[in-house]
Amino acid sequence: MSFVSLWQIVLGYMTQQTHKIWMRLGPICAALALISACSTPQSSGPSTSWRAFYDSYPTELYDALAAYCSGPTREFTPPKGGRVECREYLPAATSAAVTLRFDGRPDALPRLVIRYDAQERDGGYLVENKILIDVPQKSGDDLTVPQNDPRLASQVSELYERTGGTLVP
Repeated sequence: MSFVSLWQIVLGYMTQQTHKIWMRLGPICAALALISACSTPQSSGPSTSWRAFYDSYPTELYDALAAYCSGPTREFTPPKGGRVECREYLPAATSAAVTLRFDGRPDALPRLVIRYDAQERDGGYLVENKILIDVPQKSGDDLTVPQNDPRLASQVSELYERTGGTLVP
């Protein structure tokens, strides 16, 4: 399958605006990975998240994530229990920086994680998004580094609205 036909399939799942949002999200996520190399990790506790309410199951949102997450460096986890996830390998230089900064394992690369959780509430669905970097450690559990960036919050908010969600503070 050629690259062009793959993108034709992807664009079939997404509206033009949603496509634009995800195309801008990729470079931003790579930049955030570099920024996170200088931030303080949080292995537990609350992380930054964005929420929206949907009148029905957020199929269009999940389809958009599935389309974005197709590719050789990305792994899509289909909805299970309301959770859907895209795990993506970082560029080589970013992976190296993150691994060194957080004392990660050199044989297991860090990954960017884009996660959506939907819970049935008040006749609809409350969807919460988290964007994290998981860094495999030399010993113990993976270290989770939450991403907190106003530009990213704006992108996620726009995606929620384009796929039928109403932002929840």
